[in-house]
Amino acid sequence: MLDDFIFPLACQAIPRLCDRFGIECSLPEELFPVGVKRQDVASLNGERERILGELFSSRGVSTWDVFDASGIGQERNAIARDFVRNGSSLLDLATGRGYFAFASARLSNEVTAVDIMDGAQRVGWWRVFLESSRRLGLAPVVNGIRSDGSSLPLAPERFAVVSCIHAIRNLLVPKVQKGIIAEMHRTTTEGGMAVLAESSMEAESPAEEVYVAYIKLRAKIGWEVVPQGSNELEGLMHEAGFSEIVSDKKRFDRDYAPVEFPSFVVSDQPPRIREEHDSIEKLRSKHGISPPPVIIVSGKNEA
Repeated sequence: MLDDFIFPLACQAIPRLCDRFGIECSLPEELFPVGVKRQDVASLNGERERILGELFSSRGVSTWDVFDASGIGQERNAIARDFVRNGSSLLDLATGRGYFAFASARLSNEVTAVDIMDGAQRVGWWRVFLESSRRLGLAPVVNGIRSDGSSLPLAPERFAVVSCIHAIRNLLVPKVQKGIIAEMHRTTTEGGMAVLAESSMEAESPAEEVYVAYIKLRAKIGWEVVPQGSNELEGLMHEAGFSEIVSDKKRFDRDYAPVEFPSFVVSDQPPRIREEHDSIEKLRSKHGISPPPVIIVSGKNEA
């Protein structure tokens, strides 16, 4: 039940849904609580699966309810409401688990979600993406394409909205980042809109500093790059040919893109990485963890 799609959503949503239905629950919202050990993960996830099963079978909870109760779902729904008009066509590049594509499909009549779904950490993701689309009742609306987003098998000026949400930092090579945004421009209709979203690196509290520290450590390991700021994202959009570029920052009270990971994940990393992770875990134990504001950059494709 806890596949790659629903796992992050369920971790965040189960405590909130339990509170809504008056079910006793001591589970954390964080995917990996501070200090969790490898041997404890199976037990923790077993309890999550048990309660999730109860919510589905006895309380009539649906996958959409889990999505909407999660911080991930709440943020994706909010961005979709801001940029996706009823009936408009949407292309979501580097879609990952498909969270923004699925949120947008509630408004759009046609969503195309693109991701190469490659790499050791993404084994089985494409199968899960397709199964999730069917589970949410979106198979008639969402078309998935397994492809490199910087070289798309799609006609030009095809979509009213083109998005890349919390994905630019997963593109490790600047040339690929530019290629993705160039394809966004090529496939957007005249007068259409492109939108990028990334975490801000400007922490405004100790809990946000913990979040930023995790992102920087992930970059040192080579999993992703440090997210670019508003000016850099605007520059990429301008270089690709977009105009009327607007940046905004929005704050959400729930985690929209979990970044924490347990110590055993870096057990094979150099000592400096393990030590830095231990230091961040200590700070998380003291301050908690909270995401900084989201940077949202949009631009128009004008003739």
